[in-house]
Amino acid sequence: MFLVWFIVLPFVCLSSVKVKVSENQCPQLKNCTCQYQGQFLNVNCFNISDTSQLTSVLHEDLKNQTLNHVYISNSNISHIPTSLFANLTIQKIILRHVDVKTIDPDAFETVQYLVELRLNYGKTKSIPRAISNVGMRLLCLWMEHGEIKEIKFEFQNFIILEELYLQANKIASIHKNAFDSLTKLRRLDLSINLINVLEPEMHQLKELFLGNSSLMYADGLLDNMVNIEKVNLTNNGKNLDKLTSTSLVNLKDLNLSKNPLQSLRKDTFGNNYVSLRILKLSNTELKSVHKETFRKMSFLRRLYLTNNYIVELENTTFDNLPLALINLNNNQLMTITGLFVNLPLKHLN
Repeated sequence: MFLVWFIVLPFVCLSSVKVKVSENQCPQLKNCTCQYQGQFLNVNCFNISDTSQLTSVLHEDLKNQTLNHVYISNSNISHIPTSLFANLTIQKIILRHVDVKTIDPDAFETVQYLVELRLNYGKTKSIPRAISNVGMRLLCLWMEHGEIKEIKFEFQNFIILEELYLQANKIASIHKNAFDSLTKLRRLDLSINLINVLEPEMHQLKELFLGNSSLMYADGLLDNMVNIEKVNLTNNGKNLDKLTSTSLVNLKDLNLSKNPLQSLRKDTFGNNYVSLRILKLSNTELKSVHKETFRKMSFLRRLYLTNNYIVELENTTFDNLPLALINLNNNQLMTITGLFVNLPLKHLN
């Protein structure tokens, strides 16, 4: 059944597609609003006092409706029982600021066509079994701003998961085999956690967000991410100039801002970042930049060096680069005469 549905009604995480709203009228709902998006219904509920009230809305007021999403926010729901979503047709369930502490193991198992779950600002200290039980059906999972402390083998059956967001938890430990089964994973956000070292090999990953994560050891972090296209490692308090010893030919966007690099040598980037389009090095305590640091970045379009201590740049530092934007705001440059003569710049700050 599910394979047929994906063909007929494809789902995109974070969809920005605008759909014409139907003229169908939604019923009057207590503490909830609804609106048709094409032939599917979006339901938004706020300040729900208990699950029986929400159960009445979903199972009685909206009986037999096909729901695009159910969004529940700022509500006093500490426990999610099996009965709340049982046998409903819902693509996305979004819980935000609902103080969920416990979830029945089969709370989502009978929900038809479920492909996205968001449990943000919850109180669970690990990935709930209820979510693991439907992992093989999920394309996207958000569990942000929570109390999760470690990741072991909870994701072993998430075989089609494409996007995983675990930002702003208390994760300090991730088993090296934690993501082995996530062969479809494209985007991983582990920002704002307590992760000292990230060991899992993720060959398929395209986007990694690991800013504000207390990295203690980052040498070789990207060695096995041969398909990576975007990396954000802002504010980890480390010199991150040894992220890889291999050429990352797919990497186009690298953000190392707010890390104490201090200086850029001729071989800081070497041959490992030749496909970069965007490089962000703001607030990195830079005092010196070698004239050949960027020489091999023949596709570089945007370079951010804001809020550093750079006093001097040699005239040939940016020669032959296709730069459209350079940001050098708040440095200590004595002169920029002749620095940008051979550049196709559109924006200079």
